[in-house]
Amino acid sequence: MSKDLGTVYKRENFAQMFRDAEKEDLFHIYLDKPAMHSLLQNLSGKRVLCLGCGSGEECDYIRSKGAAEVVGIDLSKAMIEYAKRNFEGIDFRVMPLDKLSFPRKKFDVVYADMSVHYANSMNKLMENVSRLLSRNGIFIFSTSHPILDILVRDPEKGNRNGQHSKLFGYIKKNDKYIMKGDYFSKRVMHTHWFDGKYTVRFHYVPLSEIFEGAKAAGFVLDTLLEPKAPKSMKKVNPEVYERDSKVPMVILFKFIKT
Repeated sequence: MSKDLGTVYKRENFAQMFRDAEKEDLFHIYLDKPAMHSLLQNLSGKRVLCLGCGSGEECDYIRSKGAAEVVGIDLSKAMIEYAKRNFEGIDFRVMPLDKLSFPRKKFDVVYADMSVHYANSMNKLMENVSRLLSRNGIFIFSTSHPILDILVRDPEKGNRNGQHSKLFGYIKKNDKYIMKGDYFSKRVMHTHWFDGKYTVRFHYVPLSEIFEGAKAAGFVLDTLLEPKAPKSMKKVNPEVYERDSKVPMVILFKFIKT
């Protein structure tokens, strides 16, 4: 049965399900989290806001790096309650990305691990984050790589064995172009969680919109990362290693507020 993110998040056991799945997910273990953590550097005495903090582990990691204050927000009441039970001393709040209710210049760092694509407007999110950051404040976030998001299933539901290819590009046949994918159009897309039991909605934007929104909000780019699978992944899963060493799964940004 397919449900949207807000409905999925209402499940009482969702936080534990999400945490358990994340611990086994090669994407998080080898690609996303090591790259995100590499961008944090020195947090001694910093005030940090974590967007889409989930079950709280990232906030705890940020605190372990010396942050003076850590605030974590998430859409899910169940996730926040789980985080409060397991990580005392961190300020966890139920709050959507589209309504960041904090004073101006409240934080030195805003950190968002695979959550910004759930905001309804990337431009508005950039504006709000800029408002919350002190001068020279840092916005670090990861999101699904646009190249990955424009790959389309062929056939859509798989063949008789459930197998499919993921394609992007065009084929010219009889002087007509057959298109596979769409890079430039902003749109709502969907991904599947927990073996396809739940369909979760997110927003796709091309890279130009991310950079335009950042510039308009007063950010300058410090670092851009496109992590590829390390050789250590090959021993764990050769097939996933082969894919993730050639197709980008995630892209990371570190912006500085001017």
